Amino acid sequence: EKAARYLEERGRRAVDPICAALAAEDIECDIHFVDGDDPAEAIIRTAQDVAAEMVVMGATRRLFTEEAWRSVSARVMVNSHLPVLLVPGSRIEDTMEMPIIEM
Repeated sequence: EKAARYLEERGRRAVDPICAALAAEDIECDIHFVDGDDPAEAIIRTAQDVAAEMVVMGATRRLFTEEAWRSVSARVMVNSHLPVLLVPGSRIEDTMEMPIIEM
């Protein structure tokens, strides 16, 4: 119960600004917090259950790396029959990665 409440609060902090920006443009936004043993399958199942037209996900790793293809977002992209829009973080801190330094 406590863990679920914490996760929902954390999720709300992440998605509320996005939904507010969409609402400002008269775009409807539905939020669904789901859990499951396999996050990718839970996302795909929920998208089907709500008859979604598209899945929009944040990318927490650099796109187009070998490691990224093992990510939840990549598995959703490969296994879902819906279009999937991956949104990378706007700053390197968003992906928790070290910056690449070229010499």
